[in-house]
Amino acid sequence: MKRLLAGMLCAVLLAIFSMPAVGETEVTRGLFELYDESGESASWLGVAAPVFPGLLATSAGNLPGDTANLSVTDGLHRWDVQEVYAEETFPVAFMTYDSETEPASLEAWPFRMEPGLPSADSIYVLSAAEGGDRLYRTPTAATPMKWQGLDCMLLTLPTPVVPGSPVLTDGNELAGMIAAVYAEGKNRYIAVTAGGIFRRLASLGEKEDELSGNPPEGFTAEPEGNAVTFDWTGVKIPEADTDGEELYLVVADTGNHYLNYFPVEKDMTSVSMLLTPGRTYVSGLLRSAEAPDRLPEQYAVVKLPEAERLTEYAFRPNRTALVLTDGREPAADGSEPDAGKVTEEQILGGKVWFYSSSSYEIDAQQERTLLITMTTPDGENYRYVSAWYYDPGLQTEDAWSISFETMEFTEALKDRDCRPGMYRIDFYIGGALADSFSFELVK
Repeated sequence: MKRLLAGMLCAVLLAIFSMPAVGETEVTRGLFELYDESGESASWLGVAAPVFPGLLATSAGNLPGDTANLSVTDGLHRWDVQEVYAEETFPVAFMTYDSETEPASLEAWPFRMEPGLPSADSIYVLSAAEGGDRLYRTPTAATPMKWQGLDCMLLTLPTPVVPGSPVLTDGNELAGMIAAVYAEGKNRYIAVTAGGIFRRLASLGEKEDELSGNPPEGFTAEPEGNAVTFDWTGVKIPEADTDGEELYLVVADTGNHYLNYFPVEKDMTSVSMLLTPGRTYVSGLLRSAEAPDRLPEQYAVVKLPEAERLTEYAFRPNRTALVLTDGREPAADGSEPDAGKVTEEQILGGKVWFYSSSSYEIDAQQERTLLITMTTPDGENYRYVSAWYYDPGLQTEDAWSISFETMEFTEALKDRDCRPGMYRIDFYIGGALADSFSFELVK
């Protein structure tokens, strides 16, 4: 991938978190049209949706074999496409154009990032015919489906539309994009969700390792292992613009759809957080009258390295597993069998537990940090933070358990509609990887 597109994707990654809520300002949003200029006259290829200034998304199926002579138009201006990123493994392609020299008349749609899929009566598809009017179509049915390993929507529409057409909410947020025609039935289409498009942009930006921040003077994010200290001692904090505004520290995992935020109390100038090894985080200070839903314009970036295996005190994981009970705590002897597959009912019924048994060699008690994380099939990461104690009295077998409810993993899964698939649990002591396992969630 060329550096221009990589830089654009990194900017998109941060901008998605920073987009204002829909309805704050008057904007004009719509479709771009895509043309192939390689022949004697331009050939119409389809439509594309603006997802960021200078960046468009379209169905990969709209692209010709040779993408060297593409152009796009917003109806008022025309640009040559600068770069194209398309993969066989992902049905949505991205294109850049020079929006700085000639700004577009159409603004990007904000991403719908709420968990779960929207209902059919709350979304519509915006499409077009070559040189024709825009078409607004409300689905008669919308059902979740897996396609090429992606979370998608199967939409049934009253009339045909073209691939690349955005799926929008009634609040004009981008909920997905028509990627392909479904083989069975009439006017049925597969749409990749907005979350899937967002995560692809995030992963592309991270692959280039070019994500860099612009923190305000005096703001630092310093990692020590997987503990990150955010310090704003030297930051000149601006006064609130309006009554009721509070100052927040906002921290976002770039692979997640949600933000972490903390009210900054008077005289508070730093805070430490235990974060997940191998993940990239952005952070900054933000004044807001409500719970923050965006990052500040100035932010710091910290990328944590992958964790090394835990070897101190000859640590050995005897068994790390998911176990099922009738709601009670698992037996101390670990008699419950491993549960490699769990159901939504078991998750929501409080029957799922994390179980660990380990051994080590130590003469005196030592304290370390404890972190248990859950990574979803689409790469989102949830954390549970506590303390770990090496205890001489338990060194031959240190067995313990904790419920998914206590770790708030149950609530996280509920918020995401208990999405089926393979989940990974990682268990860290003092920032080092003690053990990990995977389980499958089925409906």
